[in-house]
Amino acid sequence: MKKSFSIVTLVVLALAVSGVHAQEACKVLLPQISGSYQGDCKKGLAHGQGKAKGTDQYEGQFRNGLPDGKGTYIWSTGEKYKGQ
Repeated sequence: MKKSFSIVTLVVLALAVSGVHAQEACKVLLPQISGSYQGDCKKGLAHGQGKAKGTDQYEGQFRNGLPDGKGTYIWSTGEKYKGQ
């Protein structure tokens, strides 16, 4: 019982630490939305589904740190674009 509890605890801690590390190292390369980022990462860059906020906001697909694919971009003026 102790052994299985220890293994589960180690796995949970390892996942928590790796998740925190990935978020800290993940960058968005477009200055207007590079304030904060939550989402998928690859090699330190936003890659996959994510949400970025700066002066403007973007939620959708990223590739190599830049918006790429389907998403919604909202400018600081409130104007919105949804699409590809």
